Amino acid sequence: MSFQKTCPELAALLYHGSTIGVSAIDLSLSARGKDFGRGFYTTSRRDQAIKFARLKAKRLGTQYGFVSVFQYTHNPELAIKKFDKADSEWLSFVLKNLGTYGNPQSQEAQETAIRLLDTTKLYNQVFFGTKSAISSLQFKEVFQVGIN
Repeated sequence: MSFQKTCPELAALLYHGSTIGVSAIDLSLSARGKDFGRGFYTTSRRDQAIKFARLKAKRLGTQYGFVSVFQYTHNPELAIKKFDKADSEWLSFVLKNLGTYGNPQSQEAQETAIRLLDTTKLYNQVFFGTKSAISSLQFKEVFQVGIN
């Protein structure tokens, strides 16, 4: 698996949909068991962040979700891994981070993950997993979205 130093197509604005507005990112509050591990998940798609904020608000039983907007500034010191599709490299990376299906290299773990992970509904995700990576984000604004 190779990492790169640049990703020219990475959008300048990134969005985070949640049940709360996030102006200061605290990696210690990130949930375990996510696709790419503990960290801060964003998307370059505003509509996707709105949809995710609404979904999380409905699950929590609240009337509103929030989308936090961040300006991304490229940092050449960061290692960037880009997945263009759900292929075996992507699956190995996800399995390694989830660790819930057994040994990520085993045939059984891969078959279980493929069966359970709905790869037809993949989303555009931009993940930040270190303090150094988070420092490339500058908070711009937060806006509220209703669940309807």
